[in-house]
Amino acid sequence: MYDIEIRDPNCISSQDTVTITPIASAFTYVDNGGVVTFSDASTGAISWFWDFGDSTTSTLQNPVHTYTNPGSYTITLTINNGACSSTQTFSVLIGISKISNNNTQISILPNPSDGFTKIMVNNAVPYDLNITIYDIAGKTIVTSKIVKGETFIELDLSRFPAAVYSIQCSSEGFISSKKLILY
Repeated sequence: MYDIEIRDPNCISSQDTVTITPIASAFTYVDNGGVVTFSDASTGAISWFWDFGDSTTSTLQNPVHTYTNPGSYTITLTINNGACSSTQTFSVLIGISKISNNNTQISILPNPSDGFTKIMVNNAVPYDLNITIYDIAGKTIVTSKIVKGETFIELDLSRFPAAVYSIQCSSEGFISSKKLILY
């Protein structure tokens, strides 16, 4: 809340209180083989406009969308509160999951993170596991690897701005994607 008083040499207004409600668009998603559940995490919204990056849109708050092809899509959520709007755009990997009967499970801790992040696997990997981190525009910002026989890698991402990033872990016959939030 702000107290505002307008002063002009010829006129002084009475003091009035103005409440400013912040608005910020944000969302999370769960991909189940190309059927994606989007969950609104925005503040201050009364209307929503989703662009799923495949020429389809929705005005539902929490839509479910089916993608016909796996791949990288640019998702845009624009919210409105009647006076202001906010837009958030992310590149997400949809329908890309394990492509072999590999039992490797990947964890990112902490998540959300201040930039110091550990990517871990449940067992020592029998192969080098390539790690690629993408920004919201789909641009590669970091490449690294968990080397054969290791179970984790520590990364310092504190030089990057607060945002949602996509982490892709891959090796022969294996691809897994995770989301990382830096604050």
